Amino acid sequence: MVSKFIKVTVILLVFITGIWYFFIKDYNYKVTFKTDKAPGIVYNHVLNWNNDESFNKVVVQTLNKTPFTKIQQQLGLGDTILRIDWEFERYDTNTTLVTAKIKDENHSFIQNIEVLYSKNNFVKRSIKAVQSVKNVVIEDSEKFKVSPVEEAEIPASHCVCSSIGSTIHEKALQMINYSDLPLTYIRNNHLKIIGHPFLEVTFWNFKEDFIKFDFCFPIERENNYPDFNDIIIRDIPSKRALKVKFNGNFSISDRAWFTIIDYANSNNIALNFNPIEIFKNDPHDGGNELTWEADVYLPIVP
Repeated sequence: MVSKFIKVTVILLVFITGIWYFFIKDYNYKVTFKTDKAPGIVYNHVLNWNNDESFNKVVVQTLNKTPFTKIQQQLGLGDTILRIDWEFERYDTNTTLVTAKIKDENHSFIQNIEVLYSKNNFVKRSIKAVQSVKNVVIEDSEKFKVSPVEEAEIPASHCVCSSIGSTIHEKALQMINYSDLPLTYIRNNHLKIIGHPFLEVTFWNFKEDFIKFDFCFPIERENNYPDFNDIIIRDIPSKRALKVKFNGNFSISDRAWFTIIDYANSNNIALNFNPIEIFKNDPHDGGNELTWEADVYLPIVP
């Protein structure tokens, strides 16, 4: 009697597992890797990933995304279409777990069978695709340094600014394009610069990867300022924030943003998502980019 019960139970478990494996599980193969970079950093790499192809030949299309935690993409490889569901989560305090669940959109059922007993072409392509992302993360990590997160005060400032809109990845280029506006205003009105240039993000659309920010130069306060198109005179109040020192090309300083956000999430600290970057070096001077330095802040919600 006991033996019959065990046999029925085993058959039932096999049947249920088979139903799940072939008809419910919505992927054919899973690949994971770990990194010491924050989930948001890896998330942004995947958003801009094109499977090592030039961007003149787009092979990766983003179908859906949940900012900093999930991305669904479609990868075209000749006549094969792979759907990849990426997940980014903290594995422990120092490690991010990256999971890629991959499905062959045209041959899903047969892949479920073949992956059980062979490392077929689908499996090799899946591993290669995820390795491509892992390599990008490794290569990028050699281009910047971020100090440990600390609590600090954003310094108060009176400044001349121009407002700019761009994607996160184009912000440094746009700063260069628009820097003449505030500098010309300062020069023509004989104002005195008294600190490092900085930017403050005033709007951040996570879904569209779009920001608006003010690019500013601190000046000595005057009683009156002539009006000028596209120029703002404003005060930045001092406020509590989380801070890191960033070293690297300022075009990738968003790595510091995501490091701070990850720290805040792990420590239950509520933030205003308005990063401030104070630039200690002029990129026009050149030199080793790892010696370029910026203080990066995200304000703490009062």
